[in-house]
Amino acid sequence: MGRLAQAKALFAQAKSMNRKEVAQAYITLGYAYLDAGEYEYARREFETLIAVDTASPYGYHHMGTYSFKQRHFHEAEEYFRQAVQRSESNPLYNSVDLYHALSWLGRAFYAQGRMAEAEAVYRKGLVLTHLDMEWRLVFLGGLGAVAQEQGKVTEVEQLYRQAIAACEPGLGCLLHAAEEAFRLGTLYAASGRMPEAEAVADRIGKLYDGRPINEETIGEILQLGELYKNLGQNVKAEALLRRILKARETMPTHGSMGRAEESLADICARQGRLADAEDMYLKAIEVYRVQGDIARASAALGSLASAYEREGKSQKAAAARSQAEALMAQGGKS
Repeated sequence: MGRLAQAKALFAQAKSMNRKEVAQAYITLGYAYLDAGEYEYARREFETLIAVDTASPYGYHHMGTYSFKQRHFHEAEEYFRQAVQRSESNPLYNSVDLYHALSWLGRAFYAQGRMAEAEAVYRKGLVLTHLDMEWRLVFLGGLGAVAQEQGKVTEVEQLYRQAIAACEPGLGCLLHAAEEAFRLGTLYAASGRMPEAEAVADRIGKLYDGRPINEETIGEILQLGELYKNLGQNVKAEALLRRILKARETMPTHGSMGRAEESLADICARQGRLADAEDMYLKAIEVYRVQGDIARASAALGSLASAYEREGKSQKAAAARSQAEALMAQGGKS
């Protein structure tokens, strides 16, 4: 039984559940629809959760997450503000609810380029989590991302190292620092410190070796594959990306699928495997179109055009670039 079928079966029992279990049923079904690419159904479940329990932060938090994944960052910000407000004002909700909402509010500010506001939220989270190492690293990582955007290279490395060090005592905890480790590896790569970047990537790779591809791991495994790709470690990158694509049956339109297809296409194009690159780019473009991500679809068409040009296929290259321009024009009108 797939995740969506399981979620529907769980929801069918909702009448016999208590209030907390009913809320969890809406959340589970909403994310199952999201994984299946049924975006409007997912939105409906999260909106219903808000209507069922307006005082709770949960509906606002998950509606914000939905909006963020749809790249509606300002809308996401408003929902996360509501989640923070409700978490702070009601003693029934624990500190973790507030940490979740704050971390996502920081991400919403960051995605809109509002670095001062993102920094303020992350610093607030850092003060609140002085005894909670697992959440402390989340806010340290957020501050590191802001500092990186501001070009503060020394501060970036220091913050990412602090985040990773916060989890050193336990392997399981280190999994939570994967995002910061990826950023540190990417920073090293961008600075030309390739041996250090590869050492970070290999360390993360050991943590995810053999772990199943699911909602919790797919983003991190994709980032690892992309990091290896950027380091020129094509064999390691391709193995990870193909692992992700094997999960297409259960998560056909998951946001990571398009990126995995596109990254694999980049590798194939780099190696002169034009037929494979073409196939992968077209699959990625289709996923992006289904998701409504016009910018990514257009960029992938541009990469396909470049691949054609390298192989002397000038007519196909011109056609791909024309499609990319038309797609962007169409997106601008919508």
